[in-house]
Amino acid sequence: MDSLTAQGMDGNTMTAADTTGLVGVSNPDGLQTLADAIRPGFKVGAAVALGPIASNATYRSELLQNFNSVTLENAMKPQFLSPKQGVYTFQEADALIAFAHKNGMTVHGHTLAFSEAEPSWMRNLPTATAADRQATTTALLDYVTAVTTHFKGQLDSLDVINEPLDTDDGTSLQQNIWYKAMGPDYMVQISQLVHSIDPDVKQYVNENGAEMSGDRQNALFKLVQTINAQGGFIYGVGLQAHVYDMSTDAINANALNKTINRFGAAGLKVRISENDADDDSGIKAQTQQYTTIFMTCLQNTNCVSYTTWGVDDAYDWFIDDDTTLQQGHDLLFNSGKQTSAYKSLLAALQ
Repeated sequence: MDSLTAQGMDGNTMTAADTTGLVGVSNPDGLQTLADAIRPGFKVGAAVALGPIASNATYRSELLQNFNSVTLENAMKPQFLSPKQGVYTFQEADALIAFAHKNGMTVHGHTLAFSEAEPSWMRNLPTATAADRQATTTALLDYVTAVTTHFKGQLDSLDVINEPLDTDDGTSLQQNIWYKAMGPDYMVQISQLVHSIDPDVKQYVNENGAEMSGDRQNALFKLVQTINAQGGFIYGVGLQAHVYDMSTDAINANALNKTINRFGAAGLKVRISENDADDDSGIKAQTQQYTTIFMTCLQNTNCVSYTTWGVDDAYDWFIDDDTTLQQGHDLLFNSGKQTSAYKSLLAALQ
């Protein structure tokens, strides 16, 4: 980093790395250029973080030579944007957006309402009484207003709602602070508020595990239609396409195409929003999943973009169930080297 200034959270500003000078060139043999030749306007994206962009030229090159869209992996989540109620730390997100725009990339915002990644002040807002719920509703909508106003005109699209479905039964709504304060129509209120501030940003509901037919997909389909029927402005759905266990998560091309067409017939666009695939079942299976998901989306005009959840496995780390730190092998690059999945995508595009 050229510079980093950090200060206490007492109202003083915090300065992140200056990314305005980090400019690259596209690659005629990269994913985005090859995809453009097949389907002009299709967006190939990746989730990104400021640290590697500012400090790692290899990572930066991988990004700029293959993608024309970025999703802010963590920088726009509530816990990072507003660590204290009424206090906003936009600097990291602003630096990422400046970098993207300087390099001609569109930005997908992620995310407003989310059951996880909440700061403690938001998570602990009171909901016991009607007065509590009214005050909490005001605080939550004030947050939506501040964030949407700040990023107005800078985002092509935005996850206004992220993972609203319960992870246990798979079909009911998460009983999060938004639900407890505002009831099941909280998504309608958020969508309407966002539209009133920034009518041009394309609104998405982003969900996992809905790529294949079944109860979870049915629940998502019904939910989005209900939001819009009640006055919301949902443009489409994000299908995350995380493939962590090939025995349960593997995605079939025909089934995915059917899913995309189902939402399309209802007037909704689809984006593959967070695709990654681990190599626990072997490199061949991982490669097949990447190629299947990417090419199915590219070849269906109702699927408007494809995003992988990261760029390089050098930054893919997680805490395993046994509490040990593990490196994932889920992405298209690994410490600057092209993976088999990346090479397979190039071959399919060529």
